[in-house]
Amino acid sequence: MKKILSIILCFLFLYVPVSAENLDTNILPLLKEMKIMEGDPDGNLRLDDYVSRGEFCKVAIAASQYKNSVALNLKVSPFKDVTHRHWASPYIKLAVDHQLITGYPDGSFRPDSVVLYEEALTVFLKLLGYDSNDFGNSWPYGQVGLATNIGLCDHSDLGIGARLTRRDVAVLVYELLNQHPKNSSGYYIESQQYKIVEESIILGTPMTDSSVGSGRVNTTAGNYKTSLSFEESVGKKGELIIKNSDEIVGFIPSEQQIVSYPVYQILDDEIVVYDNGVMQSLSVDTNLTIYHKSQTKTLKNTLSELSVGDTLTLYHNENQVLDYGVLLTEQLQGPITAISQNAVPTDSETTFIRDGVLGTGYELYDVLYYSKPLNTVWAYSKKISGIYESAAPNRDNPTSVVISGVSYALEGSEAFFKLSSQGSCKLGDSITVLLGKDGKIADVMSAASEAITGYLTDAGKKTFQSDKTGEYSSYYVTVVTADGETMEYATDSNYDSLVNKIVRVGFQNGRAKVTTVGGTSDLEGIFRYQKGLIGSKKISSDLCILDVSSIDPTQKGNFIQVYPQRLDGVTLTKNNVLYYEENAHGEIIKLFLYDVTGDIHQYGVVTQASDYGERSTSRSYTYDINGQTATVNAGIFPSVTSKMPCKFVFSGNSLDIIQPLVKLNGNVSDVTDFSLMCQNRNYQMSDRVVVYEVGSDYKFMKIAKDDFIKRQGEYQVTPYYDKSETAGGRIRVLIVTKKDK
Repeated sequence: MKKILSIILCFLFLYVPVSAENLDTNILPLLKEMKIMEGDPDGNLRLDDYVSRGEFCKVAIAASQYKNSVALNLKVSPFKDVTHRHWASPYIKLAVDHQLITGYPDGSFRPDSVVLYEEALTVFLKLLGYDSNDFGNSWPYGQVGLATNIGLCDHSDLGIGARLTRRDVAVLVYELLNQHPKNSSGYYIESQQYKIVEESIILGTPMTDSSVGSGRVNTTAGNYKTSLSFEESVGKKGELIIKNSDEIVGFIPSEQQIVSYPVYQILDDEIVVYDNGVMQSLSVDTNLTIYHKSQTKTLKNTLSELSVGDTLTLYHNENQVLDYGVLLTEQLQGPITAISQNAVPTDSETTFIRDGVLGTGYELYDVLYYSKPLNTVWAYSKKISGIYESAAPNRDNPTSVVISGVSYALEGSEAFFKLSSQGSCKLGDSITVLLGKDGKIADVMSAASEAITGYLTDAGKKTFQSDKTGEYSSYYVTVVTADGETMEYATDSNYDSLVNKIVRVGFQNGRAKVTTVGGTSDLEGIFRYQKGLIGSKKISSDLCILDVSSIDPTQKGNFIQVYPQRLDGVTLTKNNVLYYEENAHGEIIKLFLYDVTGDIHQYGVVTQASDYGERSTSRSYTYDINGQTATVNAGIFPSVTSKMPCKFVFSGNSLDIIQPLVKLNGNVSDVTDFSLMCQNRNYQMSDRVVVYEVGSDYKFMKIAKDDFIKRQGEYQVTPYYDKSETAGGRIRVLIVTKKDK
């Protein structure tokens, strides 16, 4: 296969037309490096000037193995019109001696005449080892025909009699260097004391691997000095052009299909990547050869080194067969706190991935990571607020800290400086920390200054630790945000009257100040997940939902984070929407609900309910919840009887409510993991549905859902649900009995 030489990287050179750009960036630098065509004293090659026969002799000798034999002080005149005083005399004499040129029949050479196309081809054919036996006697057609057949004219559209410019000569020399000499498998350039190393891969530069060394490049053939830039060619395979055995002066890339993937996550032995903005699993043989920081490994042994933002580039050969891969790590800039909308360089082509979702930008105080090669920004919005309680191993050199009882590792210098003994954050302060891609603290807001909205689950007084005063006592609150995060704050007063309310926590002088929000909501309508609507209001793609069990401050409330898909088709009313917030685009981004899904509660069977009289104030209940049995004395629930599937509502460890489930009548024809068919209608089941088999002794035995589904044809099935699907209900319990044989 014909090769095309270049000392400039980053381009695919196989069969590249010799355009003006390729001539300037590829051919001319090589010819200057080899001192074949160097230009005038100012370095100007004057490409549109015609080339004289004398000038062409100098080029031919400079491109030959005789270049070091030029006798500049020659006293011999090779032709009657080329005296020894003519500047080109040494080159013309050497060309004559090696039978590269001949004069005219009248004994002249005409050194100032413009060289013709066929004359130049003949000289280059002779440099390649061809002679009159190869040309034949039909001048100049035999010479031009042979030159065309071997590829010497591939990038020239000239014809016999054409006068050559310096541009034309440069292209022909370029072709000469890429030819195989007669009866040789090597390339002509090798005769010029340059070595070609085939099938070499560029492994690393000082920018991608600090071990490479300044002014050098690592390849599979070794480490070489170079003055070239290889940054855009790391990973490419091709042929190296080496000068003096230790310097790379050119690179001939192979024909390859190259695809780069930004890594998002590693799951066991699978790599999750983004391909054109779509997340997908990359199916690659784990025994594939991977080059990483000048080391050779298999993909299997490289997985542990992958992280979000790394670049995995796969190289296929000219036959579209996967050849090898190159991993570039530490390419991600960050963590960077978005204190403005210009925190990282972006343009109209930038891809934004915010909290794992493809988006259009980032928000202030997001933690950002930027990949310049992929033009991609990863943004993380998670913030944790609480009391700064301790640092490990110490405040002088913290690697992790405890915020309201939870330990977090540190990432980046900003977090280190602010949380160290020299920073602005002191033990006992209420602070907000920003979490990065690995859940580590990337930055700290000097105090917890961003207002937080959440469900207040606890309030009271406790002991804290301070840098200044040691232990101290303070009021506090515990708040759960819409994304399910639990946060604790030292407060300015006691807020136990606001327990189980939706509140906003603001900050003043390092202490939290709590106020209620919400009240009567104006949000109602059907939750249409696919259309992104609740009624007529739009919802954000990163909507966070919290469903709570109680708004009574005397009870112990429970909560559950709900995903938008769970509410698809559910009708929300003003009574069960406690509060919502919108983003800058008017989309609902936070939503607090009052017991809509019922997923907070537990479901099972009351196996035995004791009798009670008119004056009874309590009753004994034995129940089974998900295979766990217990007996309690609780209030009177007159509708509850023995052997009844029920919903159980707890307040802490106290059983507050037992409510019978509703029986679904009809013949059940099919049960899957999340739904069942009854009377030709599909009903959705809870993902935590409980299956009880009732034996001949009328005792209830919990069985695994998967086992039941596999053998469902053996059972008679009776489903029980808590409320209609449009109100958020699901089938919670299946009572199954063996069919008669």
